[in-house]
Amino acid sequence: MQIFLDRSSIEIFINENETITSTFYVQKSFSLLQLNSQTEHLLEDLALGNIE
Repeated sequence: MQIFLDRSSIEIFINENETITSTFYVQKSFSLLQLNSQTEHLLEDLALGNIE
C-alpha cells in the first residue's frame, strides 16, 4: 500500500492495481492520518514528511 498526501488530495495505491483518490479542502493544517479496515493490514514501509 502506498499513500500520497498533499495540501488538497490523498491518493492510496493498493497492490499496484487499485487506486483510491479523494480531494479535500482544509481550513487549518493537520498531522493525523487514520486508517480503518475490516481486515488486518500491515504497513511495512511508511514514510512521513512535510510538503513546503
